[in-house]
Amino acid sequence: MQTATIGRKLVADLYGLWTFSPTLALRATASNLSASNYVVGSSVDGPDLQGIPVRETSRTTSPTYLNVQLRLELKL
Repeated sequence: MQTATIGRKLVADLYGLWTFSPTLALRATASNLSASNYVVGSSVDGPDLQGIPVRETSRTTSPTYLNVQLRLELKL
């Protein structure tokens, strides 16, 4: 028997725009505010070559990161 587990990944974003004039604006964004680790795992049950029951498991943890961006926008 084989099973797989996939972790939950919550992503929240934040966005702001400040307009100083019709040709000048500042845009700020932040994405992945929670920045929690993403976990994936699997398990396999079955007999080995001698017929003895065994379980093989794996688990992978991948980090996620907060992304921040600041842009100055000029219209020509």
